[in-house]
Amino acid sequence: MVRVSVKSQGSFSGPGAVGAGVVVAFLAITIPPAVWVVLVVCVGAGVVFYIRHKTRKAEQDRIAREQAEAAERRELDTHLAKHSRTLSVRYAGLAAANGYGTPDAPAWAKEIQRFADSVGFRPAFLAPEMVHALVTAHVEAQRQQPSSPQPSAWPAEAMNDPMAFEHACADQLRALGWDANTTGGSGDQGIDVQARKGGVRVVLQCKLYSQAVGNGAVQEALSGKAFAKAHIAAVVSNAGFTRKAHELAAATGVMLLHHTELARIDEQALRLRQAYAARKAAAAPVTASEPAGTPVERGIMGNVRKSA
Repeated sequence: MVRVSVKSQGSFSGPGAVGAGVVVAFLAITIPPAVWVVLVVCVGAGVVFYIRHKTRKAEQDRIAREQAEAAERRELDTHLAKHSRTLSVRYAGLAAANGYGTPDAPAWAKEIQRFADSVGFRPAFLAPEMVHALVTAHVEAQRQQPSSPQPSAWPAEAMNDPMAFEHACADQLRALGWDANTTGGSGDQGIDVQARKGGVRVVLQCKLYSQAVGNGAVQEALSGKAFAKAHIAAVVSNAGFTRKAHELAAATGVMLLHHTELARIDEQALRLRQAYAARKAAAAPVTASEPAGTPVERGIMGNVRKSA
């Protein structure tokens, strides 16, 4: 019973084929040629309409996909603009760890995924390979446009010796025009490097680590800032920083810098000078008997510190 049923379903022969042939022959005899022409034209028109419809639908889908990809790229560009500095620091850190000037591919891919997860970027149309390429291209372009002025080349030996790392940080600041000195390994009240330029005093806490730096270094830098009556305190490291370190730094104004970012201290010092100039412009005219010292030194060393 089962075999007969399967065979009858899988073949079209015997009485069925004969019956179909009879029907086709009957229609061919009874239907006038003009009707056949109309039928053929209608079928042809239907086929053409179907093909055009499918082509138009495919074009609409392509345009919609391109628009969706463009929207996701704009969203990605917004996230990249906001987190460009952090990505550049992570890229530089991974490149330094690799030793060949470029980050280890799996580690960088993992960092890009962590970035996407952190900002909530979950593309539905951009392929992961495209996201990786766009992020990498953005970071490499940013690295080709460094701030001015720039520190000198970073010595390789500084990445193996904490004392050499401190001296290298001081050398970088000197290259930027700062009068910088190390504390000679004493770690004077949390200060590894002291620097001064244009009335602005800076203290650095230098950390050559193989893992993320914690908030203890931020506390040391803050203590050193108070002890030296400095205007800027920063923790400089070859590694990243923990979440708690970022939270404490944000609350206290301590800068967290990758060792390739020391030029940012110049930017912060410039902001302090601009803030002083704005306050001076809004204040009453200064009398002829001004105190000694440059205006920047008097403003930053006095007014800025009193407001801190």
